[in-house]
Amino acid sequence: MRLKYLMLLVVIIIAAPAFFLSRDNSYPIRNATPSGTTWIAFGDSLTFGTGASEQTSYPAVLARQLNVDIINSGVPGDTSEDGLKRIENDVLARDPRVVIVEFGGNDIFRRVKKKKTFENIETMIRRIQSKGALVVLVGFQFPFRSSYADAYQSLARRLGCVHVPNALGGIIGEPSLMADQIHPNAKGYGVMATKIEAAIRPVLFKKVGT
Repeated sequence: MRLKYLMLLVVIIIAAPAFFLSRDNSYPIRNATPSGTTWIAFGDSLTFGTGASEQTSYPAVLARQLNVDIINSGVPGDTSEDGLKRIENDVLARDPRVVIVEFGGNDIFRRVKKKKTFENIETMIRRIQSKGALVVLVGFQFPFRSSYADAYQSLARRLGCVHVPNALGGIIGEPSLMADQIHPNAKGYGVMATKIEAAIRPVLFKKVGT
């Protein structure tokens, strides 16, 4: 009998971290049943697909994985401020249904203050959500900028976005997945697309359909 209870305790201890993690990361998603018609990937060179071909960018791979059409609205070099300048024409005017938002890396390179970066991203998200679209926020863990990962997660929870944590985790620094020191190659973008797909499917895709 003691052995039976001991084994049960072991199972509880092993399962407990996953249980509490799932509870901690569950929060209401705004526009989980979105209006609109268009899927859009909105970001910088990582969305554009620098380092790979158009058909192996993460939006192209993700579109095939989910069997939907995704407009690639990535512009290399864009900061969060640049994104705000083109959000009207590139996102809001296109009857958005699902918008994958990916910004932040160029802000660090341009030494934009973290507070300003996340204010800009928050403004983007709120404007997109006001259209009835669901937002998927792509987050990153930048070297020597550990607080950024927490900031992406906090923003996603507060605004009710689907969150993709550390989208380049396991890709950056792996030569077989990188085109250069910053950008993935085709294989790396495939990994990135799979991470985004994994975040979208359980929250949204069954409701949205194809």
